[in-house]
Amino acid sequence: MEDAQRVTEANGEWNIQFMSGNYKEGSIFTGIGGIVRNHKGDHICYGMAKLENVNSPLQGEALAFLYVLQQVWTKGWRRVWFEGDNKELECIINIIWISLLSDCSLGCVNRERNMAADALSKHSMEDQSLVVFNTILLFWLVRFLYWSYTI
Repeated sequence: MEDAQRVTEANGEWNIQFMSGNYKEGSIFTGIGGIVRNHKGDHICYGMAKLENVNSPLQGEALAFLYVLQQVWTKGWRRVWFEGDNKELECIINIIWISLLSDCSLGCVNRERNMAADALSKHSMEDQSLVVFNTILLFWLVRFLYWSYTI
């Protein structure tokens, strides 16, 4: 948390959690979800999507990272602290890709801190839309948002 605070205190950067918690062998779709917060931890927006042809949990996590990265970059946000709960993906991105994202950081958090993004990834499978990116908070998401941020 100290690193996240250091990165986000200056210049109002954004803190994002991402997750793909819905990979199932043989399933047509995998759900992904992400939460965008400001430097104070306040909810800014969220996104979730259903993706086809995902072959492993790691691939789902990587696609979730790319989805969230695309969403924030289309909004012009460049100074971003990404958080996820997949240590393997964190290592791959930090070794290979993070130098290409010079204003970004990526850290690994425990599953409890990633509960809101996990809930979104699971909810995406029940939603009729393939992709949702919105600023209006879903009522059921509130119980995950601030509790998980404070752990």
